[in-house]
Amino acid sequence: MACSGGPLGDGAGKSFDGNPATRPTPGFSEIEVRPATSVQSSPAQLKNLQLQDGITQILEVRLFVKNLELLDLGVPQFNLDGPNVVRLVQDRAIVDQALPPFGGAVVANGSYHQFELSFERLTPENLPAEASDDSVVNGPLIDHSMVVEGTVGVPGTLGLSLVQVPFRFQSNQLATIQIDTSNPFALSGEYTTLFIAFEIQNWLDPSIVQDILGLDPAILLGSLLVLDTESAIPELREIALRIQANINASLRFAPSADATFDESELDLGSSSTVIFQ
Repeated sequence: MACSGGPLGDGAGKSFDGNPATRPTPGFSEIEVRPATSVQSSPAQLKNLQLQDGITQILEVRLFVKNLELLDLGVPQFNLDGPNVVRLVQDRAIVDQALPPFGGAVVANGSYHQFELSFERLTPENLPAEASDDSVVNGPLIDHSMVVEGTVGVPGTLGLSLVQVPFRFQSNQLATIQIDTSNPFALSGEYTTLFIAFEIQNWLDPSIVQDILGLDPAILLGSLLVLDTESAIPELREIALRIQANINASLRFAPSADATFDESELDLGSSSTVIFQ
């Protein structure tokens, strides 16, 4: 997802203009970090954010993160303290935005294969001013680190078309996620954008959708299906924990020579795991 602010990380929108004087000091590169939504689907599916099964749709995604670090042999080379609200989807559209912008910094040249970020719980006290007018952020995201809202199509009776049931997934996990790749990307003095891409199509896999559809109709067909990782209802809690695990495992690298995310830049050899919880 695109965010404002420039590669120098000061929010001023700076970028290289072709003048060698604006290039980094020899031995260093400018690198900017941005989040991105990866869907790897047809343009039609991309428009309405239907997932692979064609039954579920994603309408809103908010994440609360901090402590973004790029590491070389376990040693941090780049750090953004945060906290930041990440909007991947807003009003059914991909927006790929960090509030405030992640920005960037000067990093020593070399090969990098590891990145870390932490999910944190949002409180009114640490709500970024840039996100204060977002109703999902200052509503469901409060006291949580993740919120995903969408609909799931429930087959109607007597051959009727699908009934769209609204759902909300929410988690208050505290976790550090580590992204690794067996194909390190090289920094050699050129400006690079490092996209941290969330493979959103993997969040609600077919088995999760089937378990949602198999819920007691009294629960499934209420006004809002709340899938909370601390739900008092075991079936809802289990589904929410599986969605949380899928989100944690969905991050991938996508190094780019420009400021535009492209699915072809996604490093499919990269993977993400929880390293501390």
